Amino acid sequence: MKITLVPIVLLLLFSCSKEKKYNRDLSGQWEILELKITEATGIGEFVEYEGQVSFTQDKKSHTGSYNFNLNCNYQNMNFTIIDQGTYSLSNQDVILKSANGLETEADILYVNKVDLEFSIPNWNNKNIYFIMKKIE
Repeated sequence: MKITLVPIVLLLLFSCSKEKKYNRDLSGQWEILELKITEATGIGEFVEYEGQVSFTQDKKSHTGSYNFNLNCNYQNMNFTIIDQGTYSLSNQDVILKSANGLETEADILYVNKVDLEFSIPNWNNKNIYFIMKKIE
């Protein structure tokens, strides 16, 4: 019985530390290097944009707060994405909960202390893909 519990305990310890690492790496101000929007039809394009994204971790849990502040030009239309709220992590899955109560699932494709690939797969029937570099 003890032999079976050891791998389970080790698995739990490593999975928890992975989420803490993601949360720590995610925290900060991010400059967007690329922003691509893909329609449900599969047609996508890189978008002109300006703005920043920030995440602030809660060091006691796998949660934190976020702030998106972007101006975009997509298909010859200018629009603004201003959203803030809280997030929670489960492995590489992120649940963004907007201040207005809407929840959106997102994915961390890659993160370290300076680079972030982030995807929101179903935002208004669009896939939004970010490549970001940490500012601070």
